Amino acid sequence: MTDYSKVPINSLESLRLRLTQAMHSLNKLNDSIHQSQTLPQWSSIQNQLTVILSQLTSLSTTLETQREILQYINVYPLPEFPSTTHEGLLTTLLRKKNIPEVSEWITQSLEESKDKNPSASDQFATWCAETSAQESENWIFTGFRTKYEIDNDIPQAPEYSLGESTSTNVSQDEVSTDDLNKLIYMGIDPRKQ
Repeated sequence: MTDYSKVPINSLESLRLRLTQAMHSLNKLNDSIHQSQTLPQWSSIQNQLTVILSQLTSLSTTLETQREILQYINVYPLPEFPSTTHEGLLTTLLRKKNIPEVSEWITQSLEESKDKNPSASDQFATWCAETSAQESENWIFTGFRTKYEIDNDIPQAPEYSLGESTSTNVSQDEVSTDDLNKLIYMGIDPRKQ
């Protein structure tokens, strides 16, 4: 009987889970892009890429935390494994070198990255920051009125106006803004005073 007590099952399971999640998300994105002749909506692609990015970050974190354990694991088939019928699978699982397609992809990426000008991406980032700052000046992100309404002194619609209220000007059935704030922040119910 083989002793599996020294096998880091928890580490391998967490890694397998992260890899499975990333694989399913990548397949889903691939299917959504290739299902029809038109691309899906940009927001859908962006949401899927956000999920994939978070899953890859989680996978990277898991690999980093389990690095020492995973570095010393030796994979080998058990004697009961049908190596003659599953030779292809066994060869793939025990491969220590990258498959030729992956080696070509890595080489191609390294060659393309040599031609890239890193300052171009810095220039783009600077442009994005400047454009964002300019656009934020054109908008007001608080209140119920637009910048156009404020600049042209258009009064706020009465249904959106909070108005000033005090406890003395409120009828029995109404609750003032001050009393409502006391209820929310301090738990003091004005109807019980």
